[in-house]
Amino acid sequence: MPADTRPDPLGLVDQLIDALADPALSPASSRNVASPSADTAKAAFRLAASIGACRMFGAPLPPELDGELPDDLIDAALEGLAHAIDAARGDADPERVGRHWDELGEFADREDYFRPFVARLIYKRAHLQAAFVAIHDAITNRWDSTELLPRLERLNDIADELDDDDVRFQRPEMMRWLAMIADSPYLSTLRGLLVGEFAETPPWYLDGTIEQYAAKLLGE
Repeated sequence: MPADTRPDPLGLVDQLIDALADPALSPASSRNVASPSADTAKAAFRLAASIGACRMFGAPLPPELDGELPDDLIDAALEGLAHAIDAARGDADPERVGRHWDELGEFADREDYFRPFVARLIYKRAHLQAAFVAIHDAITNRWDSTELLPRLERLNDIADELDDDDVRFQRPEMMRWLAMIADSPYLSTLRGLLVGEFAETPPWYLDGTIEQYAAKLLGE
């Protein structure tokens, strides 16, 4: 089979390789599946996010890297994703974002300094979704697992948390901040990299919602 020569502008293949090399994923570190350590949960989440991002954005993976999250890391990844969602809760807080804006002070180019901060919020939200995608695939591809039902219940709880965050992100107070990157190439670049079902039905932050809100603000 010829090598996949598609570009990888997001560096997803290198990120996956780096995630796989995390020593916290070693058998000795991840032996206690029922109660993974904080380091193992974080590393498993990072691996899941890397796998999911490669699927969402069509990274040119070599055959030896094209796989799914191992069964013995699913529970740790679920725990890591739940912690990551909690840690990112403030990302959808317009007052917190506003404080960052205020910290930049009053100068002509502060929007240029602020846009990367806003773009980072979108990147982190995509990172959470990518981990969810990889964990979901790993769970549903093991229908004979004795852990299927509790894992699906945990995943559904996490899906509800992500939905709640999306509601907070799409409040007008928060959308006004997100609209500041509507005219940058960031969103259109990410959208153009989506493949398969993700390209057919993009997540809300890449489906034009932010750009439409920005256009509405200009018309006010």
